[in-house]
Amino acid sequence: TNSIRLLVVRPNPNHSYTILTRQKQQVRLGEGEFEEEEILPQAAERAVVVCKTLTDLARTFNCEEFVAVATSAMREAGNQHEILHRLRQEAQLDIRVISGQEEARLIYLGVSSGLHLEGKKAFFIDIGGGSTEIAVGDEHEYQFLESFKLGSIRLSNQYVPRSETGPIAPDHYKKIQQHVKNSIIQSEKKMRKLSVDCAVASSGTAMNLAEIAQKALHPGNGSALVLTHRDLKKVISLICSLPLGERRKIPGINPERADIIVPGAAILETFMQELSLDSITVTGRGLQGGLLVDYLSRMDDFPLLGELSPRQRSVLQLGRSCGINEVHARTVSALVLAMFDSAREQHLHTFGNAERELLEYATFLHDIGSFISYNNHQAHSYYI
Repeated sequence: TNSIRLLVVRPNPNHSYTILTRQKQQVRLGEGEFEEEEILPQAAERAVVVCKTLTDLARTFNCEEFVAVATSAMREAGNQHEILHRLRQEAQLDIRVISGQEEARLIYLGVSSGLHLEGKKAFFIDIGGGSTEIAVGDEHEYQFLESFKLGSIRLSNQYVPRSETGPIAPDHYKKIQQHVKNSIIQSEKKMRKLSVDCAVASSGTAMNLAEIAQKALHPGNGSALVLTHRDLKKVISLICSLPLGERRKIPGINPERADIIVPGAAILETFMQELSLDSITVTGRGLQGGLLVDYLSRMDDFPLLGELSPRQRSVLQLGRSCGINEVHARTVSALVLAMFDSAREQHLHTFGNAERELLEYATFLHDIGSFISYNNHQAHSYYI
């Protein structure tokens, strides 16, 4: 609805995979759509041009298969079939329009597969241009999925028309928030009963709000990976107080998002407020990663996606990408861990499970530098 993304991946014979390129282009497919219930001709034209450019790029990597999905803007467009036909004809791209529930499932897969939750139950939220998807679950399965017709472009079209470029008054902001509250009231009750331990936000909106908090509120300090509710309120006060031209200059803001950042922030703040979340972890993972996980999980014997934790998958993926001798690596790990455990039993050290885990991964990867050169390979292993 806001951006079109490309991920080119090469699955390897050893069941690892290599990411060859990532691309993202803002197209604003949902611009003006949610009042007219049709994708505007100029937005459709941008989408066709970008899709053709990205598929041409993918073919330079000798891509043999394309997996493409469309979300909220295309789901609701009355001229959906006409645009999908153009994309088939002009970009040779067959696109599957997915439901809100399927979008929520794929986002959950993409985000949870990259998090080490250690058995904790998390609330996941992804704020898109036309819809917001949420999930509750751990790193292995979800318990709750929902999709709402709430998005940064959708609410901008409704509450912040392009002709209004001035500051956003507190009363105006409260109207946006009330709209969000009314939309989530039924699901909010169900989510409260699930009692989560932590929260994770994906999408460009959440990442950009965290970057503003870090650069505008805590220059030189803070983390763009965690956004507190307190900092979010300060960021909202700042972005609402400025006209669009000045808003684009705020440290950390993506200027292309300046006109839709306020409704996106209202969605995130309302969820944090209603679910009593003090802070939320921000990640760049999302739907695209979920598509990859979903695709790989359908391949025979793809061991990276079984019962392994995200850390174990990450270590195995890195080792295999560098072509390590797995038998040798596992033997070294087993020997070193046996020494670690027996030394601990004899009270020769006081290290715990966290250090044991690091030691296991370090020994498994100790030879990956041979991928660069066998000579001085330990130095190459160190920086990889």
